[in-house]
Amino acid sequence: MHISSLPRFTFKSTSSAHEFVDSARPFLRADPISSTLIATLCAQVFAGFLSLDPDTTLFVTVYDAHSSAPVGVFMIQGRPFGIVSRMPKGAGSALAEFVHSLSAPPSSNLERVDGSVACTMEFAARWAELIQKPHNVVHRDEALVVNRRDFYDALKLTKWAGIPANPTFPTDYLLETLCAWWDPFHIEAMPDKKTIPVSRSFLETAIEARQITMWVDEGRKPVSFCLYRQSFEEGGVARVGPVYTPPEERGKRYGIGCTAEGTRRAFEEGKAGRVMLFVAHYNPVGRHMYEKLGYKEEDRRVWIRFG
Repeated sequence: MHISSLPRFTFKSTSSAHEFVDSARPFLRADPISSTLIATLCAQVFAGFLSLDPDTTLFVTVYDAHSSAPVGVFMIQGRPFGIVSRMPKGAGSALAEFVHSLSAPPSSNLERVDGSVACTMEFAARWAELIQKPHNVVHRDEALVVNRRDFYDALKLTKWAGIPANPTFPTDYLLETLCAWWDPFHIEAMPDKKTIPVSRSFLETAIEARQITMWVDEGRKPVSFCLYRQSFEEGGVARVGPVYTPPEERGKRYGIGCTAEGTRRAFEEGKAGRVMLFVAHYNPVGRHMYEKLGYKEEDRRVWIRFG
């Protein structure tokens, strides 16, 4: 663990998810929305679904130097991109200086950063100055959140149970379908239209943990799927996503049915207090669908690429 101080803020870094949560827990509880990507990844580690390479993982907790209270979190994991939570003005640029001072992978080869708009823009502007490369906004999305009561009230109105298809848990014979859908999803959803190599072991683990819902039609043909990831502690914020329906199956309400079932399971099996998902700013159809299930916007996010 590395600890460093700059005016107004103190930073504690580690490659251990357990050490990170021990230090950041008050902030993760206070702002589970902007920190959800980091918190749900930690939950996967704690459950044994994911192992982290210490050479490619960095967690940072940001503290107010005067009160010693955590006021933000940051993570780099795997591919060289970072995730920034909400944090006070000035913390984003100070965080960039701290991460740059580490001068070793994974911080030294950071290619992209995403997170809540204001702090991410601040971090990116300072990071671009430090590495002397340009930075560009490549994507924007919104974090939508629903609580249990609003979800079940909305569920009564959607009548998704009348859709001529049914949810099921994927088994080995559906694994190949999930793998085949992985690239099309990322090409469509990712701002740079690049694929992310599918991890069969990740999908197998998610299937075993019953965190994937597959929607199948009356002939048992797969037509949609969604994944949910539970919070690092009971009563926290679980995350639904990705949600994907092949183009030829769209317009049949399979997506809303699958999302509803994934959300229900996040509440019932994941014991979540609230459930959230991300929707791209250019996807008003998807946003409208999620709002029908009671989801409401709570944060806006930006993706920024360097170089």
